[in-house]
Amino acid sequence: MLKIALIGDSGVGKTNLTKRINGFPFQPHYIPTIAFDYQKMDYLINEKTISVNFWDIGGQKSFFDPRELILQELDIGIIVYDVRNVQKSDLNKYCYLIVRKNSENTPIILIGNKLDLITEKNKEKVEKNIEMVSEYCESQELIHVETSAKNLENFECLQAYLSQSIEVSASIC
Repeated sequence: MLKIALIGDSGVGKTNLTKRINGFPFQPHYIPTIAFDYQKMDYLINEKTISVNFWDIGGQKSFFDPRELILQELDIGIIVYDVRNVQKSDLNKYCYLIVRKNSENTPIILIGNKLDLITEKNKEKVEKNIEMVSEYCESQELIHVETSAKNLENFECLQAYLSQSIEVSASIC
């Protein structure tokens, strides 16, 4: 069984991404994840069934922060950010959390979510954000994809990267 954790700031869409990856419909009403949630999904890769637990880690800090425990022994780490609002320092923070609890070889995928919320007013800022994240990922040798959990824009690309990472991780285990 593989373990994948989604981590990121509150409100970036980790829960909807997790649900959409697992085939559930988009939930339009925001309900913060308290601590964590998880879902199991089976992937059929090269005629082999691979079970994956997706851990959706709440973005709010609480009295008991489960991130330290959940992030241990990850097979894949996913950092989710809102394409309209991302800081390099946040990317560094989340990458550090994943690597500190695992190894430098743990695959990390950065997902820019909420492409559906790009407007003429914020388009230039979003383009700069995506360029900054792309450069960051290139320098760190990380996978990067932008999508929309709401309208599934570019979701096939996300699924392909995810399947590829699962296949590689499963072959190592």
